Amino acid sequence: MFGGHEITSEEYERSRFMISIVKKDGDWEEHLCGGSLLTDGMASTAGHCIFPPEEGYELILYAGSSTKLTGQVRKIIKVDPYPGFTDQYKGMDAAVVYLDKPIEMDHELFPAITIDLPSSSMEDKEEATFIGWGANRVRNGQYTFPEKLKLTTYPKINFDSCKKYIENKEKKEVLNPALLCAGFLHKNILEHACTADSGSPLFRYKNGKPELMGIFSWSYTNCVSKRQPNGFTDVDHPKIRKFFEDRVKEYYHNQHQQHFRNETSFP
Repeated sequence: MFGGHEITSEEYERSRFMISIVKKDGDWEEHLCGGSLLTDGMASTAGHCIFPPEEGYELILYAGSSTKLTGQVRKIIKVDPYPGFTDQYKGMDAAVVYLDKPIEMDHELFPAITIDLPSSSMEDKEEATFIGWGANRVRNGQYTFPEKLKLTTYPKINFDSCKKYIENKEKKEVLNPALLCAGFLHKNILEHACTADSGSPLFRYKNGKPELMGIFSWSYTNCVSKRQPNGFTDVDHPKIRKFFEDRVKEYYHNQHQQHFRNETSFP
């Protein structure tokens, strides 16, 4: 992200649900997208991060560290984009990734936590936190990327105001039913998500617990421009919420069934 600051240790302690989805080919690894742990064995991300699938590398996940390519590592064995998802500009840009084995939540070096789904919708101008490993500067015409997580705060932008801005800029109608816009449309402030921030969470705390409000989906090409919205998938949209709720319930049901089989098995 452009703007914001490097996350502090205190801030990260409350954000240990953050994960990095990484492309891997042999010894080569590269951060692809962010995401959030919904359970110990699955994480949310953006649909366009994992669909359409690319060949030539495997996907892995890092959890429990604010430093890129560090922490508990797991293989991603299944990707599940929102049904019918095609691209982020048509919306419903959400997905779940499943791991080969659960994250150790109480790991000695890299502990992790999970994030809750929203208890209510965000109000206009309500502030929420955003974190990511996306591009944070331009050098010699190329984006450069931080090693440590960065953090900033965005207010929610009124939907109609954001829709009008996009339609005036793009000269076409916005047809994204689950769009949540956040950032600074009317202030001369450089606070903008960027390349490789995709899938990363916009979140708030309620009663001390983190709630996933948005999943970063898109921004305009020039990340250094001010007065532009950041486009998120609204996790409290009924269809998106149900997508995640169904998969979380299924995961815990399967875990319970597996535990029951293990408890009742005979030698």
